[in-house]
Order: sequence, then structure tokens, then C-alpha cells
Amino acid sequence: DLATLQSLGDQCGGAFERIQAHEALLKSESQFRLVWNATDDGMRLATEQGVILMVNAAYARMTGLRKCELEGQPISIVEPEEKRTSVRKKFLARIKNREVRSQLEIKYTLWNGKTGWFEISDSLLEIPGQPTLLLTLFRDITKRQEARAELDTITQRLLESSRQAGMAEVATNVLHNVGNVLNSVNISANVVTDILYKSRSRGLSPAMELLRQNNGRLGDFLANDPKGQRLPDYLGHLAEQVNEERSLAMKELNTLRGNIDHIKEIVAMQQKYARVSSFRETVDLRDLIEDSLRMNGDSLMRHHVQVERVFEDVPTVTVEKHKVVQILVNLIRNAKQACDAGSRDPKIITIRLGATEKTARIAVADNGIGITREYLTRMFTHGFTTRQQGHGFGLHGSSIAAKEMDGNLTAQSDGPGHGAVFTLELPLNPSVT
Repeated sequence: DLATLQSLGDQCGGAFERIQAHEALLKSESQFRLVWNATDDGMRLATEQGVILMVNAAYARMTGLRKCELEGQPISIVEPEEKRTSVRKKFLARIKNREVRSQLEIKYTLWNGKTGWFEISDSLLEIPGQPTLLLTLFRDITKRQEARAELDTITQRLLESSRQAGMAEVATNVLHNVGNVLNSVNISANVVTDILYKSRSRGLSPAMELLRQNNGRLGDFLANDPKGQRLPDYLGHLAEQVNEERSLAMKELNTLRGNIDHIKEIVAMQQKYARVSSFRETVDLRDLIEDSLRMNGDSLMRHHVQVERVFEDVPTVTVEKHKVVQILVNLIRNAKQACDAGSRDPKIITIRLGATEKTARIAVADNGIGITREYLTRMFTHGFTTRQQGHGFGLHGSSIAAKEMDGNLTAQSDGPGHGAVFTLELPLNPSVT
């Protein structure tokens, strides 16, 4: 009896385990069907021969076909007719080589000509003794790709705007310098005009007329006539005045010629850096700093700003010259404006050139108005400016130009009244792109 009861208990226990397993299977199948039918991702189960076994509602919506039109059909049914043969061959090759796609983003054209972006991932289902199946998930990312493309377009426009603004900063400085020199040219031209207009050399005409009238008796005229007696002294004083006027005119003409040469130099320097090019050249940063200072030279002189140079021995670097000059011209101009807005005297800009193991550093420091902590975090933001007439492109464009050369542009200030330091870092060994 005990043995019989034991056997009966074992059978009941086995039956109970089978019931539990069946219930777990039903629960798992229910959860699978819930996921299969409720997900927004398209799901397709296909045989290794490329025949669709099952699809969910999301996949049917994506393809524009009903489930009954898909299940039992080749996977190529969703493709344009001219591509179906090649798609089937590729599928069979992937199954044969056990190749799966993991989060592949692809632009897809369906049988009806509809085009969209999909993220596709595959999973091989291999059960011993059973045919191999391929489960493929499709996620429609068309809106995401369109948003990304729009963002790329906007970013490119901002980059172009910033680049043009940076070039405008350089051109503006050139125009300011040329304008300052033209003021000197205008002054010199007015001085020469005034000298010629008031010249005493006009007195030679009456003197020559007296000599012509007394041509036959010059000796008697110069010796006995009162006018003739005064004529030699008059001509002597006139000669001295003409010589003095000539010296003044020559001095102003030399100044005028020097200013014209200065204008030519400024324009030639701008033309040298105005060539928008992505070619990198190996240069000495000292030369680029000096060129940038010359572009701001007249403005710095007119505003009585002193420039101090602290240059260490730095290796040559390979950079896009026009971008470096664009950045430096903008930094020097901003430093000059910060000095003007501050109350310190003298106004001083200090340019330091140094290097670390991997980078060259150019720091432009001023003793001007300084920058608040709040503004420091926004200095390189597109459109941000503290100047009433500013457009907010200069520092933003400079920051982008630095990054395009694998460099970096940073700002530092101890607060209002303590000046600011902008540091440009450039790699000594830039990556080749």
C-alpha cells in the first residue's frame, strides 16, 4: 500500500509540474503575442528559404500591405519588382553565412515607390532539430533622419555665417586701419594744397615784370630807382620763403607717400589672408601674431593701447593661416575695446606665445573692463554679445575655426575690472583629414 501511494504521489507530482510548465508556456506565449502585436516596430519572421512566416501589424503598416498579403510570400514582395531577384539572393547568402545586421540604418524604397529611413536588426533563431528562422525588426526613423538632416543644414548655415562674420571682422579691421591712414592722407593733401595756395612764389611775377620793363637799363634801375633798389632784398626774402615752402611741401608729400605705401601694405596683407582655403601650411606663429597686430596697428595707436610681447621658443605649426589670423585679429580687437571700456591707464594688451608637449598656445590678455562669471559661460555662444553694435558672430566663429584646426579657444577673467585672457591652443602635430 505504501509503495502504491508513493507511485501515485510521483504521478500526481509529475502531472502538477506539467500543468505548471503548460501554464508558464501559455503565459510566455501571451506575453510574446502582446509584444508582437502592440509594438510600433515592424517584426518579420522568415524561413531560411526567404519565405515570410509571420509579420505583425506594424510591419504591415510600414509596407502598405495586409498581413494576409505578406505571410507565405517571399520577403522580396515588399521590394520594387526590378530589385526582387537581387534582394532574394542577398538574403539567401546572409542566411548561408550566418550573417546578421545589427542596427543598420538604411534608406529604403518599397514596392509602391514610398521611400523612408529604417533601422534594421536581425536575430537568427536556431533550435536543434528545427529549421533556422530569421527574425528581423524594422524601426521607422524617417522623421529622425529628416530632423537630423535639417539640423545639419542649420548647423552648416551657422558655420557659414560664423565664417563669413569672422572674415568680416578681419575686413572691418582692415577698413578701420585704411580709414585711419586715409585721414592722415587727407590731412597731408590739405596741407600741401594750403602751402601752394598761399605760396609767396606768386610774388615772382611782379618782380619779373619790373625787370622786363627795365630790360634796357637794368643797371640804372637797380642803382637809382627806389623800386629797383628794393628788388634784390625782395627776391632774397622771396627765395628763402619759397625754399621753406618747398621743404614743408616735400615733408608732407613724403608723409603722403608713406601713408599710401601703408595702405598698400594693409591691403596686400588682407589679400594674402583673404584666400579662403583649407590648405594647411607650416608657419611660425610669431609671424601670424605680428601680421595680426599690424592689421590692428593704427587702431591700437589711435586709442593709445600699448602692446607687450612675451614670446617663448615655439616649434613651427601646421595650420590654416587665414583662420589663425582671423581668430587673432578678432581677439586683439576685442582686447582693445575692453581696454577702452575700462578705466585703467595705461591701456595694455599682453600677447604670450608658449607651448606644452602637444600644443602651442597664444594668449591675448588685456587690463580692461573684465568679464562676469555669467558672461564667461556664454562667450562663445552664437549671437551672444555685450556690445551695442555687436552681432555675436566674432567669438563664436573664432571658436569654430579653432575646432576646425583641432584646436581650442578659451576665456578667463577674475571678474569686472580685472581684465580678461583669451587663449588659443593649436596642436603641434595636427591630425590629417
